[in-house]
Amino acid sequence: MTVDVLDLSRSGMAVRSTELLPTDLLVDVTFSLPQVKDPIICEAKILWSDGRGRAGLQFIDLDRKVGTAVEGWMKKHTLAEV
Repeated sequence: MTVDVLDLSRSGMAVRSTELLPTDLLVDVTFSLPQVKDPIICEAKILWSDGRGRAGLQFIDLDRKVGTAVEGWMKKHTLAEV
């Protein structure tokens, strides 16, 4: 299943899907960040779903090094846009 990422943080992401996402489900997640060589691969738990295809996922096993890379990428790009 492919989803659109609405929001991203070191601990998780909000997504939008064409399908309803059941809460408490563990899912495999793979995504890429612009200008980052390797894709991010981890497991996540669906914490909430609004019944309209939007859901909040919490990363379960995001490697510390990868989490730091995500956080660094977000800080760099958030500051660049301000």
